[in-house]
Amino acid sequence: MPAYRLPSPYDRQPLRRRASSFALALAINLGLLLILMTLGIIPAPEGQKALRGVVVDLIPESRSASQTQSTKAEAHRQHAETSRPIPKPPPIILPVKPTISAPPAPSHHEQSWIEMSSEDMAASDISKLPKGGSGSAGDSDVVGHGPNGETLYAVEWAREPSNAQISG
Repeated sequence: MPAYRLPSPYDRQPLRRRASSFALALAINLGLLLILMTLGIIPAPEGQKALRGVVVDLIPESRSASQTQSTKAEAHRQHAETSRPIPKPPPIILPVKPTISAPPAPSHHEQSWIEMSSEDMAASDISKLPKGGSGSAGDSDVVGHGPNGETLYAVEWAREPSNAQISG
């Protein structure tokens, strides 16, 4: 008997449950899309008008239109009288010499290897080391043979199997 059971048609979820899950996922996605469109992250189609922001005027309505026009004209005259050409700042002069110096060139007297004696060199030769055994694959010892000649091994159970599992 195989260790795993083959899937049967009874194991699948019913069609009504799968359809309702699909409809719920689709509704959530459409709701998120609608929220993004109303926030303006996704631009509205060209046929629809774009929503405008609300403008609030905090000036009281007691002023008349003529007063506001006269104050605007006075402000414009004062601005024209006081406006002068703004002088340009002096150009920034960059230094000619680089501020970071190059690292010094390596000395010819420095060696890039380690000096060793001939005994040390011979001791570091790994080709002369003795060969190790191949070892086994890590199987446990053979305890005996089963009724049909199967090999039985000494096992250590993490959890003892129940009688129903052993009898098959």
